[in-house]
Amino acid sequence: MVCRLCITGGITIVRDYVAGAKLRSREVFIPLSHKPGHAQVDFGEADGIIDGKLVRPVTKATTFPKLSSKLTISEMCA
Repeated sequence: MVCRLCITGGITIVRDYVAGAKLRSREVFIPLSHKPGHAQVDFGEADGIIDGKLVRPVTKATTFPKLSSKLTISEMCA
């Protein structure tokens, strides 16, 4: 990394910079809040085998978080 970025200092300079950057950044979590009757929809891809062939269809997952059963409906998108 030092050579690729053309940094002329030594490894100590890089270590000090990375250590300082880790101290300045922190992970933040924002809780999700849903009203009753609202849903959360996520899109993604999933590998699968259909008719013996490896496929990667686009998928949609709809979740109703306020239901006691935590219903999730997953489907392949055309």
